Amino acid sequence: MKLTLKQIAGRTGGTLHGADMTVHGLETDSRNVKSGCIFAAIKGARADGFDFIKDLDSTDNIAYLTDRAPENVRRPYIIVGDVIRAVGDVAALHLESIPAKIVAVTGSVGKTTTKNFIAAALNECMSVHFSKGNRNNELGLPLSALGAEASDDAVILEMGMRGFHEIEYLCSIARPDIAVITNIGISHIELLGSRENILKAKSEIIDALPDGGTAVLNGDDDMLQALKTEKKILRFGIENENCDIRALNIVDNSFDMLVLGKKHRVTLSVAGRHNIYNALAAAAVGFALGCDAEKLIRGIESFEGDGQRQNIYLFRGLRIFDDTYNASPASVRAAMEVMRGYDGRKVLVLADMLELGEYSKAAHSSLADDIRSLRVGLVICIGSQMRHLYDALDGVPRFHCADNAQALKILMQNVKTGDNILFKGSQSMNVAGLLNDFRGEWAK
Repeated sequence: MKLTLKQIAGRTGGTLHGADMTVHGLETDSRNVKSGCIFAAIKGARADGFDFIKDLDSTDNIAYLTDRAPENVRRPYIIVGDVIRAVGDVAALHLESIPAKIVAVTGSVGKTTTKNFIAAALNECMSVHFSKGNRNNELGLPLSALGAEASDDAVILEMGMRGFHEIEYLCSIARPDIAVITNIGISHIELLGSRENILKAKSEIIDALPDGGTAVLNGDDDMLQALKTEKKILRFGIENENCDIRALNIVDNSFDMLVLGKKHRVTLSVAGRHNIYNALAAAAVGFALGCDAEKLIRGIESFEGDGQRQNIYLFRGLRIFDDTYNASPASVRAAMEVMRGYDGRKVLVLADMLELGEYSKAAHSSLADDIRSLRVGLVICIGSQMRHLYDALDGVPRFHCADNAQALKILMQNVKTGDNILFKGSQSMNVAGLLNDFRGEWAK
């Protein structure tokens, strides 16, 4: 980032007070401010960044982006109407100043892992900047974008949404050259009402493509199969014979990747059919950008899982499937499919899947057949919505718990050495905390 305060004031519609200067970074955390930064004073739930301006004023060569005038400061500042929106404006200005291609990823399930797969794939072919974690909202995306360098060939960003016009806004910051939609599920259906509306909201990413842009779509998704657009489309999939990039002859983590009639053998380092879809999406992006096939496949094969998404490890005689980041019906099924290839009793610790609205009862209950197919030895259901699954699991050993504390007691009473245990639930159910507590108790 290399922008003058006059450029920032002009783009944000703000008023510059004090001398112009060039800034090389933007920070929202006062602890990270150093010479050459502009500090965006955002008011959060716990603290107001404006309150830290006075303490920062002794730092040389800095400036402030704020929604009100600070008193008795020596450093220049820009007053704007909305600091978060102004950060987005700064990010847009920065991206316009660099030549990198923008790859934007959205979807109901799997967008973070798909984004990371794309980054791994492209990293063998070019210089890549990508957002870390799931920084995909009106503040997280611009902060991620501001980390891109002029030397980067591609910037890969994740775009989340809860309603209409949110992706449209994110695309006004990062105008995509390639738009990826992983699938259309029922996440956030409580707010949007139908999968058709979810598709409409997600499709804002395609509407933002330039005339020469490419939409990369899951060709096995029933909603995306029927999507029509004047933009160029590359479809990826397994079942749909009409896909441009397709997986054939799947054996565990290996498969033949068919690209425009040519086969390439690929072996992933991560398990699960859902990761094959992620790899195909990454391949489609790479081919759209003209990457060499061998380099692209080498990058795809180098991908390793991250954090709380399908992190599988051994712990004191147990195999833990840590998939605690979030949950939807599709992602729970994907996690269970990964377990299918492992010997030993399978234990599911499942907490409520939220934001499903009127579909919640049916969505939770619908997992029962998948659980029976997996021949699960024990299911621990946590929360009011998981009661629906508990009620549908006749004949399967199971418990229903009101909270994580009760679930921990049941786990300690029933888990045995050699078990495979999946932990999964919506983020606000704090299944990650339950897993940490369980590890601590089991290690005693």
